[in-house]
Amino acid sequence: MELFSELFLISWHGAFKWLVLGVFCIAILRIKSQIITFLLKNIIVSVFIPLLIFYKTLLHLDTSRMIILPQYCLWAFAFLLIAELLSRGISKFGVLPENLSTFHLGNTFNNYGFVAYGLVESLYGPALLTELFAYVIFSEIYLWTRGRAFFSEGKFDYNILLKNPPLIAFSLALILKVGHWTPIGLSATLDTGLHFVTSWTVPLAIFCLGGLIYHQKSHFKPRNFWKKENSYSLLLRHLILPPLLCSIVVLFTQGNLKNALLIEAVMPSSLMTITLAKIYGGKPEIMSLMAFCSQVLSLVTIPIWLTLFIEL
Repeated sequence: MELFSELFLISWHGAFKWLVLGVFCIAILRIKSQIITFLLKNIIVSVFIPLLIFYKTLLHLDTSRMIILPQYCLWAFAFLLIAELLSRGISKFGVLPENLSTFHLGNTFNNYGFVAYGLVESLYGPALLTELFAYVIFSEIYLWTRGRAFFSEGKFDYNILLKNPPLIAFSLALILKVGHWTPIGLSATLDTGLHFVTSWTVPLAIFCLGGLIYHQKSHFKPRNFWKKENSYSLLLRHLILPPLLCSIVVLFTQGNLKNALLIEAVMPSSLMTITLAKIYGGKPEIMSLMAFCSQVLSLVTIPIWLTLFIEL
């Protein structure tokens, strides 16, 4: 019970609290959804998150374990593939054809970054968090290529492979780390600034995503909560995928890799999929409902599944 309570509090303070604040503050300030989308895509995703990855990697990555990083990428691909295949399977039971792209996007991608960051760092320390960045970056690239392809007739955006800011930040940090040169510590002002920005990046991102959810409030009607798209998504993300993925991880991995992957296996639906649905012609109202309900339910399901599978 103590572990359950600890995990619940980490999830609340790390993610859901900021989501709720975003909903209420955007409602009071009446900030337009176009402004929030621009801030998320062009400032947070393109600048702040890369800074977070760069800064944490330089400070805490254990270079003796760099050889294991490709395994995180392979496991990320496996998780994404399993999730999409199961989504396509369950969608055959009555999901409307016009909602399929949005449905599959929401089910394929979990909240691989925001909630996982807090759990991994709190439970196992910043060094493991920097290893998890390999999983996160692969998922990020997959989101903006395969995820975008759900709305573009199956076409991948190959440019994102070359112009992906988190990938560039992580690669640069690895090069500097291997070369034993780091700009961290050269300037107290720079260090203070980087620490401030990186400490607020995740809360700010979730805050903005709460704002996007608020702008879809007209679709948050009682009857919509029980539609097949939402019900099936919650069933898949919280009752089917967690025990399946956790069992595979326990069977085939060990040590820090296992600890990080178990946390990723129980994550709720990704909040960033709301942005993709809005930008590329999906249905953000359905995605917002799926993501919001998944986030709320995860406050209970994350502690339950991790209590069953994790070893501290």
